[in-house]
Amino acid sequence: MIACDQTYIATPKSERQAHLKLVDQCVIRGADSIQCRGLLAYFLDTTVPADYKIVMAHACHNADCNNPEHLYWATRSENESDKYTSPDGARLRALHSSIKMGEKNNRFGMKPWLVANAHIDSWKNAHFIYTKYYAAGWDFSKYGQSNSYFQKKYGMAGGSCRTMVKMFKSGWVPSQDPDWQIQFNKI
Repeated sequence: MIACDQTYIATPKSERQAHLKLVDQCVIRGADSIQCRGLLAYFLDTTVPADYKIVMAHACHNADCNNPEHLYWATRSENESDKYTSPDGARLRALHSSIKMGEKNNRFGMKPWLVANAHIDSWKNAHFIYTKYYAAGWDFSKYGQSNSYFQKKYGMAGGSCRTMVKMFKSGWVPSQDPDWQIQFNKI
């Protein structure tokens, strides 16, 4: 049995991928990543890595795949860079480059409820969420509820909820923002 550690991961990626047979179809059996890590360790006769920097990667770019001939041990950075070589890679590269463009990004400085993919119903509730929870001293991380609590209870979109909480923490008060008041007829 080979120890899957820093020595193993230092071997060239091509050697760690030598067992891959991507001509075979993906196998989807509903196993989760913990089960697949054990399967991959068994298949490659390695240990399950104890180092959190070593991850199981999908060479097929299908996160649901359980086929050990599509899986390999990788570093986190290798796994991230693999995303950009996937069939969806061009879209991801465009998205990340537009986010990093700053002021050159056509959405830079735009209020989050005005972007094309904004979840308007989430932003309509901003003042209610602020006064009932944030201004009242609610601990957003208490009891593991965090943003998922608001997403479920008030039907909010995840991205909108996270952005809203960040804005609250930076001092944003919906009722004091004229743009928010105009958008949601709160004047």
